[in-house]
Amino acid sequence: MKNGRHQASLSQVPFVISPSAAIEVESRVISMAVAQNGEHIALCHMGGDLLICDVDGRQVNLCEIEGRAGTVVASPAGGFIVGATEGNLHAVDAGGNIAWEYAVGGGVEYLQACAGGIACLDGGGKVHLLDSNGRAKSIIEGGSPQSLVFDQSGSNLAIISGDGSVRTYSPSGEMQLERQPRHDKGERITAACFDSTGHLVVARETLGLADQGEDEVEVEWWTPLGERVDIQGLDTRCTTLTAYSSGVLAGTFAGEVFLLDRAQERVDIWKSEYAINSLTCLGNDVLVASWFYLYRITFGGGKDGDEPTWQVEHPGIVDFVSLDKAQNILCLGGEDRNDYTGEEPVLILDPHSEPEWLDARGDDPWVQDLPVDETASPVGELDISDDYSELLTAEEQAQLAAGHGARLPSQDGVGDSAGGGGSGGTGEEVDLPIAVSVLGEGVADELLSDLTSELDDDDMVEVDEATSHEDLMAGLIEDVGDHRISPVADSGADRTVAVGDDGTAVVRLDGSDSYDPHERIQRWLWKDGRGEAIGEVVTIRVRLSSGKHRFELSVLDDDGVWTTDTTFITVQ
Repeated sequence: MKNGRHQASLSQVPFVISPSAAIEVESRVISMAVAQNGEHIALCHMGGDLLICDVDGRQVNLCEIEGRAGTVVASPAGGFIVGATEGNLHAVDAGGNIAWEYAVGGGVEYLQACAGGIACLDGGGKVHLLDSNGRAKSIIEGGSPQSLVFDQSGSNLAIISGDGSVRTYSPSGEMQLERQPRHDKGERITAACFDSTGHLVVARETLGLADQGEDEVEVEWWTPLGERVDIQGLDTRCTTLTAYSSGVLAGTFAGEVFLLDRAQERVDIWKSEYAINSLTCLGNDVLVASWFYLYRITFGGGKDGDEPTWQVEHPGIVDFVSLDKAQNILCLGGEDRNDYTGEEPVLILDPHSEPEWLDARGDDPWVQDLPVDETASPVGELDISDDYSELLTAEEQAQLAAGHGARLPSQDGVGDSAGGGGSGGTGEEVDLPIAVSVLGEGVADELLSDLTSELDDDDMVEVDEATSHEDLMAGLIEDVGDHRISPVADSGADRTVAVGDDGTAVVRLDGSDSYDPHERIQRWLWKDGRGEAIGEVVTIRVRLSSGKHRFELSVLDDDGVWTTDTTFITVQ
């Protein structure tokens, strides 16, 4: 641990918790919410209907929403608030009944709800402030709003625009502060929230257009009266901000999670290997969504450690994290960005359930394709310099110690050691890929010496052309029997995949075709093109940018023998 930061290690087996239930869906989930009382879960999916389930994953109602359900949040009055992509705003109870409907123009683009009311951005760029019964309190027009942020009490609303400006309003629609962008072009707000004292915190980046002495990525603090009181520079884009009791929790594109306060004090909390998607407070802990995983991170109070309290793997990239008001029901949703796979389910969990060691349990239903070896040692350099001397006779060991090897000569003459031509020979060697890969180079050389020794005199016995070196090695392998036959690594065929809209692609690396003649593979190790270990599992997912990427899979058997295979993935 350095500066309070914790980073997960691939060599350590994590604590995990199991989903209590799952909701299977027929089309991609685009929004989800857990009711405040924790009794029901509502999902909007690409099919356009609103699916309501109980906490055991059973369907309770399937509601047809006019204009296609596109976004859903938990209502402060109970039930759910549903926005139609081509229609109005609705309040729906668990029974599927519509309690009220509020007309908006152009459909619902963005929706927020809290104890203080409801905020809705319509397709025409207007922001509607409503109470929990659907009565309008004010309508705000102007600007080019893209997203909305409520404070915890609902007494302040921030409207974030695409040009980098931010305005805050009271529930009555009165503007309280306006933050103008510092640059005419290239500035945008990447995250925003209100802290527990009502200060507005915004993260901005200038896309390479920062002035001298100005950071390209910064976090700003604004008072309720519209005064900017602090600025703190960051090394990488801030992807999410959320209020915490002693400041603001921040997550970055580089996978950093840290705590900020207005005194510009930064406390590094944890580091993921991937970008942070979202941060959600769970009591004094924080739930970190990063790539296909959700981690529970405990910090402060003397409970720090090198690993998360627990982690959960979702079949898709975690896009949605939702809790009930009492924080006893947790739901995860997302998709894997692949068109050739089925739809990913919504997982239902108890965040307070007792974690288990992944290798101790061994039956996690969401990582069945990612087995972790119970005896895996820490990641390190591969050592394939095994000693095969115990397979040799005393005479052969003496010969080996004296430095005399043996090569199988070519049919054109007597072979010699690599790089030299012996008397009466051409200096060429017969390639023995089968022998070397199955037995190891040292064993193959020494066992072949017995076969070729009688061919070294002047009366060379001509090798029968019908007998190939493969036939000879087949006999050798049979003689060796169970001694150190190497496993065969198979990292899969080279592939070309299409780049996504975000300029990346998620690719599944599959080493399941690797095998051992005796079915004794003990360990898998994937490395990237830099030689860094990225996983000790049979199958692993990686997010790749455009270009050609090299990956190496090594497998180890119980005799300590490694073999390696390489695959190339081209993203274009």
